[in-house]
Amino acid sequence: MFHFSVHVVVPQGLVLLLCGAWGAAHAQDESGMDDRFLEITSRTKMCSAQCVIDGKNEDEDKVRLDVGIGEVVELTLGGKRFKEVDPKSILWSIAGTAAPAIIEQDARDKEQAKLIINADISQSMTVMVQAFTSLEEKPRTITFNVHVPMGIKAIHSGKRIASCPQDGEKNKAGASSLLELQIPPLSVSFSNIALIERAKDPKGFKPEHKTGGILFRINARNKTIIDDKIGWNYRDAVLAELQKINYPMDFTWTCGWYVCVEGKDCCHVSRKMYPQKFEFDYDGIENNHPPTKGLKNIKVTITKFGRTVTRSTTGEAKNINDE
Repeated sequence: MFHFSVHVVVPQGLVLLLCGAWGAAHAQDESGMDDRFLEITSRTKMCSAQCVIDGKNEDEDKVRLDVGIGEVVELTLGGKRFKEVDPKSILWSIAGTAAPAIIEQDARDKEQAKLIINADISQSMTVMVQAFTSLEEKPRTITFNVHVPMGIKAIHSGKRIASCPQDGEKNKAGASSLLELQIPPLSVSFSNIALIERAKDPKGFKPEHKTGGILFRINARNKTIIDDKIGWNYRDAVLAELQKINYPMDFTWTCGWYVCVEGKDCCHVSRKMYPQKFEFDYDGIENNHPPTKGLKNIKVTITKFGRTVTRSTTGEAKNINDE
C-alpha cells in the first residue's frame, strides 16, 4: 500500500536524451555509467495492443519504453550494490518543471515506485524518471517515450443500425454501418483513456446528428468498446414520399475527436476533422415490386474514416460495405 506520493513536473518542450538499455525481463536505466551497480528496471501494467493482438510474450512486451497516455509503469531500483544503499535516502522524481506524469513512491519499499502518465497530455513527448540515493552523487535515470493517439482506423463490423432500413426493405431509402474503431499506435496501450466526438460543422449549419453524448472507451486492443454509427433514415419516410426531392444532392457533417478526461476535452486526435459525407441520387424506376413499382429508386452512400456503405432500393435493396 502506498502512503504518500511525490509529484514532480517536466515542461512539454524539454528535450530529453533516450539511451535505454534492455534487460532480459525489464527495461533498464540509462544513467550512462558502465557498471550496473545500481539500475532502474520497469514494467508496464498493461501489454501493448499489438502484443494482445499477436498473442506475444507479455513479460517481454512490458519492458517497453514506449507508453501511451494514461499508462501505469512499475519501477524498481536494484543492482549489485543496492544493499549498500540507505533505503531512507532513496527519492524518486521526474526531471523538469511541468506535469506530464505522477510518480508514487512506496512508503515501505522505497526502491519501488509507480509512474502514472497523465491522460490529458496533448502531444507526444518524453518523461525522464530519476532515482536519487546515498550511494551515488548523480541520480539513476530512465526515459519513456509517451505517445498520444495518432489517428482513427475504421473497419466495418458487418452490423447495421436498428433504426435504419435493413436489407430487403425496398420501401425505405437509407443505409447504415457500425464501424469498429482502432486507435494507433498499437505499440502502446490506450486502455486507460476514452474518446469523445464533437460537432465541428461550419457556423450556421444545422446537422441532424448529435455528438458528445457518448464516451468511446478503449480496450486492450486499442479498439473503442462501442462502435461508431454511420447511417441515414429520412424520418421513416416511405419511397413514395421521397419522389419529388431534387436529387442528386450531398452534404457533410464534420466532427473532431478528443481524449476526454474528467469531462474535459484534451488531446485533439490527429489535430484534424473527420467528416461524414452523405450522397443521394435516384437509381432508375422500380418495375417489379409493389408498392414501389413505378417509383424512382433511391441510392444512399455514406462515407466516414475512409469507409463507405451504400444501399439502393433497387434489386435486393442490400447494404453494401466497401472492402
